[in-house]
Amino acid sequence: MDEFPEQQEYEEVGQIRSQEVIVNEESEGTRLDAYLAKAFTDISRTRIKQLILAGEVAIDGATIKEPKLRVKPEMAISLTLPPPEDPEPKAENIPLEIVHEDAQLIVINKPTGMVVHPAPGAQDGTLVNALIYHCGDSLAGIGGVNAPALSIGWIKIPPALWSLQKPTGPTNISHPSLPTMGAQAH
Repeated sequence: MDEFPEQQEYEEVGQIRSQEVIVNEESEGTRLDAYLAKAFTDISRTRIKQLILAGEVAIDGATIKEPKLRVKPEMAISLTLPPPEDPEPKAENIPLEIVHEDAQLIVINKPTGMVVHPAPGAQDGTLVNALIYHCGDSLAGIGGVNAPALSIGWIKIPPALWSLQKPTGPTNISHPSLPTMGAQAH
C-alpha cells in the first residue's frame, strides 16, 4: 500500500501551497491523476485533473499537462495549489427581464441556461451576480431578515403525466405586491 508521508503538510508561499511526493515501486503504472488523488486526500481527483491541465503539476521539475500519464518509481511529483478564489460573488451588469419589482420583492424571468449562483466553473455571469449589481445592498440571502418571499415559475407538465393527476384548473399564486398570477398545466 502506498504511504505518503507529510501528505497534509504543504510548503506555503504567500497563499500558494505546494508539495512534492516521490513515487514508490508499488505505484508504478498508476495514472498521474489517480496517484495524486491518493497522495493528496484533501483534494478531489477532478480538482487534481484541473490542476494538471492548468500546468500546476511538475515531474522532476518539468511541467506536465497529461492526467493519464503513467507514473514510474522515483519520479518527484510536485503539486501547486494556487490561492483560493474569493468566494464572495461579484456584481455584474447583466441585463435582467424584470417582471415585477418593489421594495420587498423582485420577480425575474430567468433566461434558459443561465446559471443561478456562482460555483466552481461558473464564478461569473450568474443570476446572483446580476442581482447583486441590480439590487445592491437591498438584496438579502435566503434565511436573512429580508429573505426573498417568493419564487415563481411556469410549470409545464408533459402529456404523458396528465393521466397521473387530476387537473383542477388554475392555481393562484399571490403576494401583496403582485397581481394574481395563474399557473396552468399545458
